[in-house]
Amino acid sequence: MITRREYYTPEKPSATRLNQIGQWKSALFQAASNWRSKEEIDTVGADRQNKKYEQRKGVEA
Repeated sequence: MITRREYYTPEKPSATRLNQIGQWKSALFQAASNWRSKEEIDTVGADRQNKKYEQRKGVEA
C-alpha cells in the first residue's frame, strides 16, 4: 500500500521559478493598467472631438 507521503510530495518551486512568476504577474498587471488608462484617454479624446464638432455645427447653423 502506498502511503500519502510517498504518493504526493509537491515540489517547492525554485527561486528562479518564483522570480519568473513574479515578473509575469507584474507585467500582466502593468499591461492591464496601461490598457485601462488608454481606454480612459480615448474616451476623453472622443469627448473633445464631439465638443469641437458641436461648436462648429453651432457656428454653421
